Amino acid sequence: MKNLSKILFLCGVIVFTAFSCEKDNVDNKIFHVKDFSYDGCKSTSNKSSTDEYIEYKTVDENYLSVKHVNALFNCCPGKLIANAKIDSTKLIVIEDEEEHGCDCICPYDLNYKIGPLEYGQYQLVIKKGELLIYAEFPITFNSSTDTTHYINNK
Repeated sequence: MKNLSKILFLCGVIVFTAFSCEKDNVDNKIFHVKDFSYDGCKSTSNKSSTDEYIEYKTVDENYLSVKHVNALFNCCPGKLIANAKIDSTKLIVIEDEEEHGCDCICPYDLNYKIGPLEYGQYQLVIKKGELLIYAEFPITFNSSTDTTHYINNK
């Protein structure tokens, strides 16, 4: 009877471990933003004359590293955030701020990775909040992707 209890316990541990490992592998394949960071406000103003651009390159084999330089947000944003989703071949990144606390804007540099991705052709869509499409352009994602895209927001 004691041996049967031990065998059942070991079977339970094996099943639990198998499902836990499988769940980790599935979670690692869900398209998401990782390693999000940003630099503080560069300067406050009502208008910005600095160039805004997006640098993107392949890292970690199946992630796209994105640096959004001089992204304009409120100068009192609380916290800046980014989320991502994939819709067929559209890579949609939603950049947003928690608060709109002041009557001024300033440029920030946002850094993050999106993925995992398979090599291929995509449309990168950068949104400000859920509704405003801020930039949209085609990209080729492969092992040597390393490009800069300038945003014309004047």
